[in-house]
Amino acid sequence: QGEVLGLEWAWVDFGARKFRIYRTVQKDDDGKLILGEPKTKKSRRWLPMVTPVEARFKVAWAGHLADHPECGSSDCAHVVFTGPTGGLVDPKRDWEAWRDLLASAGVEHHAPHAARNTAVTLLKEAGVDQIVATAVAGHSTITLTADVYTEADIEYVRRQLEQYTAFIGEPELEQ
Repeated sequence: QGEVLGLEWAWVDFGARKFRIYRTVQKDDDGKLILGEPKTKKSRRWLPMVTPVEARFKVAWAGHLADHPECGSSDCAHVVFTGPTGGLVDPKRDWEAWRDLLASAGVEHHAPHAARNTAVTLLKEAGVDQIVATAVAGHSTITLTADVYTEADIEYVRRQLEQYTAFIGEPELEQ
């Protein structure tokens, strides 16, 4: 959540079709919202812009340029996602919006961070290499990704075992 809310336009590269997670939204000791450092070095990372993400970034960029034309000719030190007054989004307000979105969709409430777990699990189920899933999630180790952030449902396990069975061949059964 903090990484998404801290994403800055200066780190969105449409030409190279990538963006960088470099800052997070945090609260300082006085409760003021600030841009801070991610937890680990691996949390600061470049990610490729896949087509649906690129399309959404482009729509958001066009809206941002309408409000901030000065950003069109130089690096833009503004965050991608802003609150109602144009500043940083309070994670608590984001959490409330997330809760309301899930409720309107008829989906059981889970914390925003649960979406990260779901994404990593879906990456695994789609056959994405564990190294890639770890890099996308910004985890420090593959072990963290595998042990903490992925779950195997019974149907996924069944598909994997069927794939293994096809690979080794089915044994001849004696009558």
